[in-house]
Amino acid sequence: MAVALAMTACSGDDDQSSDSTSPVESSSTPGDSGPLFDPINPDNTDAPVPGTEVQLDDDVIIATEDGAIPSSTTEPAPDPTGPDAPPVVSAAPSVAPVPLPDPADVGRIVSVSPTHTETLFAMGLGEFVVGVDNLSDFPEAALSVRRDDLSADSSDLAPLLALDPDVVIIGDDPTDLAGRLAANGIASFVGPAPDSLDGVFDQIRSIAGLVGRPELGDDLVGSMQASIDATIASLPDTSQRSYFHEVDPSLVTIAAGTFLDSIYGELGLVSIAPADESGFVQLSSEAVVDADPDVLILADVECCGVSADALAQRPGWSAVSAVSNGAVVEVQDYMVSRWGPRVVELVDVVAAGVASAG
Repeated sequence: MAVALAMTACSGDDDQSSDSTSPVESSSTPGDSGPLFDPINPDNTDAPVPGTEVQLDDDVIIATEDGAIPSSTTEPAPDPTGPDAPPVVSAAPSVAPVPLPDPADVGRIVSVSPTHTETLFAMGLGEFVVGVDNLSDFPEAALSVRRDDLSADSSDLAPLLALDPDVVIIGDDPTDLAGRLAANGIASFVGPAPDSLDGVFDQIRSIAGLVGRPELGDDLVGSMQASIDATIASLPDTSQRSYFHEVDPSLVTIAAGTFLDSIYGELGLVSIAPADESGFVQLSSEAVVDADPDVLILADVECCGVSADALAQRPGWSAVSAVSNGAVVEVQDYMVSRWGPRVVELVDVVAAGVASAG
């Protein structure tokens, strides 16, 4: 999930899962002094088309809650026993988690996860929310309690502690925020990127349970499931079709084991990534063309200016089934980086691509 979702995945905010890479053709490394990236010609095999160049930098691949994107370096990791091995650092003593308070005692909630912020407000629990992190930008009601100095990975807990929360809701937790809060006597709920829709629903119900309102979780889950079921039922059939999800212009994609792959699987889609791979995989342009995906999902529209029109101008890509049939789907960052209530929007958008694939 972001890489997480994917998975995300591409957003600068929410979703993590395992990742792996395979050898491929490489393009200019982000941040170096190499050639500008051309979204029409990702392998730099032809002269760039005027007006389509995009300068890559360190933010081209966006870290998300639903998917940790592989490092851009191709250098092998140092031998842990060799002269270049990093120094061994003793792990900090573990801190016992603070038990979640009784639901009747929960009156002040802080969310440092855009995904879970959306969930809280979608269930009508905004009255309990006294602060959300700097990446929580939806719904509009959340903006009134958003704090620019509040971040899940900040080393400074002072802004968060000043809000005097009864419980802090966390998404992915790479910096052990939960442990640092426990050391300060603060309880937390950690809901990292799940690997399926059922995992999403479980988290929603758990968050509703924090304030003793399980019926609100059931109502939201029921609404989401009904919408997704209706979308699936509207498709001409659910026969397996192949897909390529473009995480970034270097042709990183997702394989089995990611949250986004599980969502696409609900629509009968199977990744063109090698079956023995999982997480995130980088492919060559030739590999994508040869695999001839039925549906092509672009998750690098916002970050890198890639579009359906640009794909058709890449060498050989105009013959790809997804391109020739108009089954290219452009998705927004939040759709692939958050796994909350708006996952139904992702399903609807990708389903439209499936319908176009015929």
